[in-house]
Amino acid sequence: EAAEGVVTRTLEGSSAAFGDVTVYATVGFPVPSRTSSTSVSMSGNYSMLSFVIPAGSWPENVTTGLTVSVFDLPEAITGGGDDLTGAGGQVFSVIGQAIDLGPEGATFDPPVTISCPFPPGSYGGKTIKVFKYDTATSEWVEKDSPSGVSSAVDFVSGSVQAETDSFSPYVAVAVTPKPQQPPPVVSVSSPEATLAFTPP
Repeated sequence: EAAEGVVTRTLEGSSAAFGDVTVYATVGFPVPSRTSSTSVSMSGNYSMLSFVIPAGSWPENVTTGLTVSVFDLPEAITGGGDDLTGAGGQVFSVIGQAIDLGPEGATFDPPVTISCPFPPGSYGGKTIKVFKYDTATSEWVEKDSPSGVSSAVDFVSGSVQAETDSFSPYVAVAVTPKPQQPPPVVSVSSPEATLAFTPP
């Protein structure tokens, strides 16, 4: 079951905290296999987005499949393109539309692989990552890239992957590199002379 077309509505679960948002596409997938890995993809304008559920990851007590909605986070959350600071101290800016995943409250072991969209192009040396927005704490949290993947970012199609063990609102961000710190100056003193040098 899939739907594309811009609508304004309130999402379910933790994303309901955003109120009415602009939703660009929504798709629901069948319940994945518990005995083999399941890979699904969206279609149309969001065909670059794929999701991988490893064997045994989908909870036995969850009887509905994965749902995905692509939507715009409110500017009050994204900062309107201004730099934001994550829970780990990273400085970043939101560059893509967010995804809302369901069912709400499901947890996964091993983690599932998700992907988020962003406008294709060059980002001047910035690192493209997936962050989740914790609606309970109002914090941005970086998600790990999938293990065993040579590159989690596709700059041509405009998608970035990450692993997660639970569902929340997720979005692609551009992380600003941390500035290089100058090496320390070490002083060596003796009764005869004081030397100062910079370690290599």
